[in-house]
Amino acid sequence: MSDRMTKQQRSYCMSRIRSTNTTPEKILASLLKRAQVKFSQHISNLPGKPDFLFREERIAVFVHGDFWHGWQFPKLRKRLKPGYWLEKITRNRKRDRQHCRRLKKLGWHVIRIWEHELLADPGKCITKILALLKEREHMVEVDGERTTYGSYVLRLCGIAISKPSSWTELS
Repeated sequence: MSDRMTKQQRSYCMSRIRSTNTTPEKILASLLKRAQVKFSQHISNLPGKPDFLFREERIAVFVHGDFWHGWQFPKLRKRLKPGYWLEKITRNRKRDRQHCRRLKKLGWHVIRIWEHELLADPGKCITKILALLKEREHMVEVDGERTTYGSYVLRLCGIAISKPSSWTELS
């Protein structure tokens, strides 16, 4: 199937697509601000340039566009002609996996939020982030292992603790 647009029209349309501050990112940023959560955006010195970063808790969040990052790629692959788009999305997916692995090796927890998830249920997405923030708050490194400060103090006192299966049990 040939393109329905002229080269100039296609070029203009493609130039309007943003790589940062996309609508899904703006929605998530608004929700995080409303929740009064401190975050940074688009940190260029980390692999993949995470869309949102929570430094103290070492959490990196990527907001992936469904098309550009290949959500349901096996189905999408069948509809794409071999060539540019198929190769581009394949490269994007491979690069996403590499960035995730590199961040994990550096001690970061990575959350991937898909565009369709955020648009369908923003509350569920923000809850996922807030739950992990709560779980990882006040983390310290002890003997090369990250743990909460409270757990560290209890361990120093010789008190054995077990992590609850759900943080809602604590509420």
